[in-house]
Amino acid sequence: MEERDFIALLMLLQRHVHLISKEKYHQNLSLAEKIMRGTDINDSPFLALALTLDCPIWSNDRHFKRQKEVKIYGTAELIEEFIK
Repeated sequence: MEERDFIALLMLLQRHVHLISKEKYHQNLSLAEKIMRGTDINDSPFLALALTLDCPIWSNDRHFKRQKEVKIYGTAELIEEFIK
């Protein structure tokens, strides 16, 4: 990829992707780890971020549905939502 094309792509992505520092969601990380401890603790950062941003998670991992703190949408559910 040419450097100018890469820079153009990077600039486009930066308009749509917002980076959140670890400090912003760190207070929810302990809660997320507690919730995910019996399931998949490696997914705790995703849950912590969703808690911080007060937003749902798009995942087809069924273990996320075991917790009740954050709404989880599977791909089929998202498609159904958009068709409505």
